Amino acid sequence: MELILLRFALALWFGGGLATLFATRSIFAVAETRDQGGRFSGAVLSSFLRLRWAAVALTAIAWLFVGGAPIWWASAAALLTLVQALLDARIRAFRDQLGGSIGELDALDPRRKRWGALHGASVLLLLGQIACAVAGLATH
Repeated sequence: MELILLRFALALWFGGGLATLFATRSIFAVAETRDQGGRFSGAVLSSFLRLRWAAVALTAIAWLFVGGAPIWWASAAALLTLVQALLDARIRAFRDQLGGSIGELDALDPRRKRWGALHGASVLLLLGQIACAVAGLATH
């Protein structure tokens, strides 16, 4: 039963992560403005964060009962989830500090470059969670 809970947590990271990536790409493809796409994508990411916290909780429970490689991969995904939550808080604070759309900033504005770095790190953390989930699901 505990291994099923752990595999469910890994499946949340994998399936939810892929769905989030595809959803955000689709949102930006049809949004009337980048700002609108950002707001809609933010809502998707916020919803997925709740699922990731559920996966973290399931992983914590599984630590009591499950050993082996899958728990280590799930723990790595949990750690990446924590780091991403901290980074997302910085991203929200930075966006609030700007008081407007990132798209309105000049391409050479250092704030736009900082935004790009923060966003890029966030995407890499999401991809890392997906990769950890795949590895955890692939191990026995």
